[in-house]
Amino acid sequence: MSRNRTARQTAPLLAAALAFLLAAAWLYGRIYSIEADNSNLPQAAEAWLSRGTDGPPAYRVEPQASLDIGKQRFVLAELIDPADLSLGLLRLERGLNGRYKLTGCGWGGGSFRPRVVREGDRVCYLLGGRNRLLGIASASFTMEDDALGRISYRMEIPAGDYFLTMTEIDPRFQADREKPGSLRLYDRAGADVTERANP
Repeated sequence: MSRNRTARQTAPLLAAALAFLLAAAWLYGRIYSIEADNSNLPQAAEAWLSRGTDGPPAYRVEPQASLDIGKQRFVLAELIDPADLSLGLLRLERGLNGRYKLTGCGWGGGSFRPRVVREGDRVCYLLGGRNRLLGIASASFTMEDDALGRISYRMEIPAGDYFLTMTEIDPRFQADREKPGSLRLYDRAGADVTERANP
């Protein structure tokens, strides 16, 4: 078989493979489409929260703080609809192209969003919230399960109208949240303001 004939036979295969790779890259870019600087996150989150509906977006999304833990990114955001204001915690996942896709969102009433996050061998307790009025400077909480019993933790809260911060906890804990009622919040003077904050 001549070299020219071999080239003619392999050219269509190479073209098809290239077309497949280009299509896969395009599709991957459509899935992981949120820019690393979160610049298009509000629009992506509004579309995600409104999926399955034909009307306008259910919420206006206003990101307030973000925090990366490994390949996961968490974003604290105000979710605003015509009748209410909710505090949401968005979860994003980083792709090979350096951009992100939205994989989950929890929201509701109240001014705080706690969450236990697992990333590889690490387990972190994540806490986000509004902080305009109380000047919360630190928090404490207790993790509890049958294997480890109870361990209490304390974490610093960065200044600002909103915060999103985390502290690592024992990775052997299987619980997905702190012991109910154990989250306590303190102002800069060390006074307990939990009851006023109503977490």
